[in-house]
Amino acid sequence: MNVPTQKELLQLFDQQQVDHPIGSIAARFVEQALKKHPPPTEKKSKKRRSQRHTHRPSSETKGDNSS
Repeated sequence: MNVPTQKELLQLFDQQQVDHPIGSIAARFVEQALKKHPPPTEKKSKKRRSQRHTHRPSSETKGDNSS
């Protein structure tokens, strides 16, 4: 059995949506929205890293209390 990869499935799904009369209209709206508001991919990872740094001082205070 031939199993398509995730990329192939996404392309197939996108093509089916564009072929659909309502899907083609929705696809245009989505493309316009993405041009105006690109998804923030890098910002989220930076926020997660900064949160990790805020947790570190609490572990340092625990070390001071034990000494």
